[in-house]
Amino acid sequence: MYKVFGSGTCRLLQTLNNGTHNLNPIHTFQGYHFNGINFMGKQKNSRNHIQFLKYIKKEIELPEDIKNDFFSAFHDKYPISQRPNDAHKNIENLRNEFETCDVFLFEIASIKIQMRGEYCVNDENTRDFTQFVLTKEEIMADLEEIIRMVGLNKKIIFLNHLRLQEFEGGPRIENREIVYTTIHEICKKYENVYQYDPTLMIKTKIDYQRYFGDPWHYTQEGILLNFQHLYSLIHKIMNHTKIESVFINSNANIKEILYDSADEDALYHKKNHR
Repeated sequence: MYKVFGSGTCRLLQTLNNGTHNLNPIHTFQGYHFNGINFMGKQKNSRNHIQFLKYIKKEIELPEDIKNDFFSAFHDKYPISQRPNDAHKNIENLRNEFETCDVFLFEIASIKIQMRGEYCVNDENTRDFTQFVLTKEEIMADLEEIIRMVGLNKKIIFLNHLRLQEFEGGPRIENREIVYTTIHEICKKYENVYQYDPTLMIKTKIDYQRYFGDPWHYTQEGILLNFQHLYSLIHKIMNHTKIESVFINSNANIKEILYDSADEDALYHKKNHR
């Protein structure tokens, strides 16, 4: 089985956890009790991935208050019963297995970063931060840094967020298009870097209702379908199958353009699940 490392939201980490019969993931997530394989935390932007990589590679140490608000596995907001028995053991396992992975996956689901001083924190764990919005140039530089840290000869997949305009009635979200186009551009620069667009799953509003339980999570059926698409890409990469990088420009006939994730508003979701 192919050994993979994933850093991302629950969408990626739950997908990997549900595919352990076909893949050997070294970092996964399952459910609200933070079960999974060597789970440390959910990360959704490029700066968080970089800090996570530096911590895995022992290039930095994190202060206890930062560790608490960066990794869900340490966060004292959650009862001990909901956290891993030994988060320190989890990180050591990741450090021991990281370099031997066949494929490395990073989900870029946001261009907003949350900082406290010089460190990243996670906005799911704390409100004590200053927030910045990355430019396209900064995202590109971050992806370059991730590639360098993982290794120029390693196989890397960058995942973008669901592009809602691809199904009927969905708005175009500018921030997500910035991420999508930036990943597409960096893939053209490196032969060993690939893009995965989960929008492959969604063609109609019915698909959205079927595969998404709410604006942030796949249904179980959605997780399984997402894994099928993702595993197919990994299998092709590992078997040196030529992969066409197709750019989908969906600007035509788009009536609504959003510059933030208003699609994640409960009212929007309710409207699109009628």
